[in-house]
Amino acid sequence: AAQLYEEYQTLLEMQNSLDFDDMLLLVYRLFTEHPDVLERYRDHPAWQEHDLLGHFWLARGQAESSLELFDEAVYSFQEAKKVFYDLGEDFWLYRTNHLIGYTYYLQARFKEAEQYLSQSFNGFSKLLLEQQEISSRKYRQMLQGLQLSLGDLAEIFGYTGQFEKAIRVAEIVLDIARNLPSNTLEVARARTIVGHQHALAGHAIDARHNLVEGEHLLRGIRNRPIIGRNRTD
Repeated sequence: AAQLYEEYQTLLEMQNSLDFDDMLLLVYRLFTEHPDVLERYRDHPAWQEHDLLGHFWLARGQAESSLELFDEAVYSFQEAKKVFYDLGEDFWLYRTNHLIGYTYYLQARFKEAEQYLSQSFNGFSKLLLEQQEISSRKYRQMLQGLQLSLGDLAEIFGYTGQFEKAIRVAEIVLDIARNLPSNTLEVARARTIVGHQHALAGHAIDARHNLVEGEHLLRGIRNRPIIGRNRTD
């Protein structure tokens, strides 16, 4: 695999090309290692009026969150929110609320996390109700937004001892996942969330039932975080 990767990188260089991941990484490195370049682009009117600025802050925040630079991540996400709000990009505004909430969740700051995750859920719900004609891709993205926000809310309720509420919310997540096209991974994820909440509540039979169902769905799917979570539960 390492040899193939080196040959692939050599081929890209010969063709003066980049793949998508490199485009994100190299732009991030350029802007973080050379602040003067970032300032020059940031002050350009076209950049200020384009959603690419919001997506830059979004990608930056996700990178910082993965490095556990949580305060920096929240700042970047808040900057992204400003851009999306000004441009009327509601979908990305609510997606950013979810990322802020999830960042607080990772720090066990559950009060702040619940606030932003609830805003994300309410926003996606509003978008779904308002949309008259919507593509299947956009519909799926909005349902996934609901699923992710509610899934994290269920975890918060479970960890704060609100077991029955956590189970109810987790079961709603499962219902949403069942309505997604090509939904095997999402249903497996939702089954694991439901099982986890039943386990926290001490409902061993219900927990095992949902976790085993999730385990069956995960066969043949290569997603280590969900598989590991399922086996741990």
